[in-house]
Amino acid sequence: MPDLLDELLPDYDEKRTIENARHFLLRDFPRLQRMAHLSVADLHSPSMDGMPKAPIKANSADEPIIKRLDAKALVQATYDAINACSADSRYILTKAYIRRHGDTTIYIEMHMSRTRYFVHKQEALIEFAFAMQNTLDLIAKRD
Repeated sequence: MPDLLDELLPDYDEKRTIENARHFLLRDFPRLQRMAHLSVADLHSPSMDGMPKAPIKANSADEPIIKRLDAKALVQATYDAINACSADSRYILTKAYIRRHGDTTIYIEMHMSRTRYFVHKQEALIEFAFAMQNTLDLIAKRD
């Protein structure tokens, strides 16, 4: 039983896990959102010039579509992971990383002190990292 528990609840580096989750939500997630909303006009059909060519393993016209679908899946997984968090964490993550509200606005709305808010924000990022675990590994293992 301890082996299963160790496997399900790994020993992790809290600070690096928080930083991984924050980096994903601040840097990677907005890029994925933009990719997921790629305009259909940006997609192009393969050109046919009638000349024989060597067989190609991947269709270059499919790549933008596949990337868009992968980005959409990751965006949806991110929303699902945020929704799997506790109510306070969900509120903080949504306001701070989805709607891009400032920390001061959020902790005033939540009727929290600044210090207590930042403790909750770190806990929210850890919750998010564990909620994303099946899709994207943001949990930093201890060395």
